[in-house]
Amino acid sequence: MRLRVSALQRGSQQIMRAEKRWCVGLSVIVLLVLPASALAQVQERFGILVFGASYHYQFRTYEDESGTTKKYEQWNYGAGLEFVIHDGHRNLFTVDGGAYRDSKDNANVFGGPLWRFKFTNRLSAGIGLTLLTSPTYEGPTIVPLPVVTYRLNRVSINAVWLPSGGSDSSAIGFFATLHLGNRAK
Repeated sequence: MRLRVSALQRGSQQIMRAEKRWCVGLSVIVLLVLPASALAQVQERFGILVFGASYHYQFRTYEDESGTTKKYEQWNYGAGLEFVIHDGHRNLFTVDGGAYRDSKDNANVFGGPLWRFKFTNRLSAGIGLTLLTSPTYEGPTIVPLPVVTYRLNRVSINAVWLPSGGSDSSAIGFFATLHLGNRAK
């Protein structure tokens, strides 16, 4: 009986090794056969968001929960991804998401769809319906955020208006999009 069990185990181990070799071989074949243009098409749909800066045009300071007066942080570092759903002649639909440090030094994880109207190949403006999670924005909450974009080939400079919540200062946020594809529509 013991001999029979170990023979079965060896047989099943050989089958598992063969299945692994088959999967690895198939993966290599798919990667070799997959045309470079298909990879380029997928790459064209993604962008890397690099945050940024903000300008608080109403107030330069705020009071925290303990009543201490603090300055708004103007450098708001973070990163995210943009996925292009549709890039037409006049309309651009994307889904953006990421995380950054907001002006009150809180982490903000955000995401949502964004529509832009293209005035030219380089200039567009639109609005996003964005989920914000930071306590600064009394989050989690969904807010409409207007955005203006100027594209220079593989880099876009974006400005977004961040409305104030209560006694806070509204701000204009600036960030860049690094387009992984070559297309400059």
